[in-house]
Amino acid sequence: MWKDIREGRREHPFSIMKRENPRKYKQFMRRKSEERRESIRKEKMRVVYGLDRKTRLKSVVLCPYKKSQVSHRYSALQRGYFYMEDCTEGGGERYNIYYDKDTERSAIFERNLIADGFKVIEYKEDGKCQELTNT
Repeated sequence: MWKDIREGRREHPFSIMKRENPRKYKQFMRRKSEERRESIRKEKMRVVYGLDRKTRLKSVVLCPYKKSQVSHRYSALQRGYFYMEDCTEGGGERYNIYYDKDTERSAIFERNLIADGFKVIEYKEDGKCQELTNT
């Protein structure tokens, strides 16, 4: 059936329903869109609360950061700050941004990072890190 539809030998059932019964088609499309909105809402809530995904919806993004945090992280990388790639959510390490002696630092920029939920930490070669105090 689908091969015939693709090749143009047969009309799609939804096209037939749209032409022959427009009210039924509108009701059908309204119901499908409500179901989709509801499944997207449920999937977003699963992501927010850390539950397992049950669908493969492309519209639900798994980014744990807000838009402003994504922007700040990118700007920090451009200025020479860095962050660890193997961040775990439990330890809160994903919100740690490190700097070293080669980093172009700015007090205002670091204040904005801290206000957005990040911790600005000095990275030392011996592996120990010292957290920046909020002053």
